[in-house]
Amino acid sequence: MRPLNQNLDSIPFPAYAKDSFYFIGSNQIIQNDPSILEPILAIMPARGCPFRCTYCVNSLLRPMYQNMGHFNRRRSVPNVIAELKDVLAIPGNQKKIVEFHDENFGIDESWLSEFETLYPKEIGLPFKVQYNPTLVKSSTIGRLVNCGLHRAKFGIEAGTDQIRNQVFKRPGKNSQIIKLAHEIANYDVKIRYDLIMDIPYDTEDTLKETIGLLLQLPKPLHFNLYSLQYFPYYPLTQKALTDGHIQEDEASVDTLAQRLFRTWGFAPKLFPLTKRQMLQNIIWLMAFGHTPDGIVKDAVFTDSLAAKIKFAYLNLKSVFLGKIREIKRVMNKKIA
Repeated sequence: MRPLNQNLDSIPFPAYAKDSFYFIGSNQIIQNDPSILEPILAIMPARGCPFRCTYCVNSLLRPMYQNMGHFNRRRSVPNVIAELKDVLAIPGNQKKIVEFHDENFGIDESWLSEFETLYPKEIGLPFKVQYNPTLVKSSTIGRLVNCGLHRAKFGIEAGTDQIRNQVFKRPGKNSQIIKLAHEIANYDVKIRYDLIMDIPYDTEDTLKETIGLLLQLPKPLHFNLYSLQYFPYYPLTQKALTDGHIQEDEASVDTLAQRLFRTWGFAPKLFPLTKRQMLQNIIWLMAFGHTPDGIVKDAVFTDSLAAKIKFAYLNLKSVFLGKIREIKRVMNKKIA
């Protein structure tokens, strides 16, 4: 393998709307670049991540590229601004918001200072960023708000410190997530969280802890809710195999392809009829704003007959709404 390119500014910009380009869509060949009509302008100013979360490709890439150059690299601010300008200069573009796909946006102080100076003046569009909660400060969010920050996203991934830290090998504690979320919300910035479900190491107690976490986050909630996928050779997959949670065929490329073809997302299920599954279904309801906090508190954390009835109601509600959501997704896919 070649050493990692340390000068990301040397890499050409992605090409859009070239006369030589043709696109296939809706059983037609067209020459107009459809990506220009999308409102989001996606860009990646940096490459690499400082962490090796066991469910993530970086757990393989970082060891693979050891001693082959700095793994975490960042383009210069003028280079990023130049790419954005190139796209915005394309006739007919309908870009309304910029989405920075860095693992952790602008954590270098000097880079962020230059971004503060150039971006509002040269681009000025609202933008989205993402972070690991341990790497962003409230003061940084305040500076980004002045530049046009619209939304921040960060990964909770597991709703308990024990699974997040020990199984996923991902830093961060629930107390940090709650504190940061409220600080960001005070700036009137939208927050979107990532959370992984169907974790074999989750128990009734850890799922209740996850529900407790969601109850403490500022409302309304906006989530990407995923079902855990077993990518071949990833450390988490190897651990799940060793611990007997999955079989070899469940960690194959074919099985993964079949699962991902359907959806990455977690969907409520009626079966198995276990409390563990029901708690996951209730988390789905909360994540998508389908139930008030009060009824969840009573249903999950009290032991009365009324609480049991509410618990059963929330579970059935999640399955029903989940089916409706799935039908809509399939219909929209057919229309597209």
